[in-house]
Amino acid sequence: VQAAGSSSKGLQLVDILFKKPALSAAAAAKLLDATIATAQKHISALERAGILKEITGSNYGRIWVAQEVLDIIDA
Repeated sequence: VQAAGSSSKGLQLVDILFKKPALSAAAAAKLLDATIATAQKHISALERAGILKEITGSNYGRIWVAQEVLDIIDA
């Protein structure tokens, strides 16, 4: 979680992942009430920390997944 930054938006995004473990930068921005750039900054931090993984392999319309959260839901 520290890798996501200790900002309130970074922590909010971590909380959101428990409710919505797959999301785009646009969806994250809307849920955070932030810009897409801000959402992307926090998504990137969570990706570097291994919490999120980009699954589309594309540069456009990317989706990130919190696989560990999905694994818990599926258990």
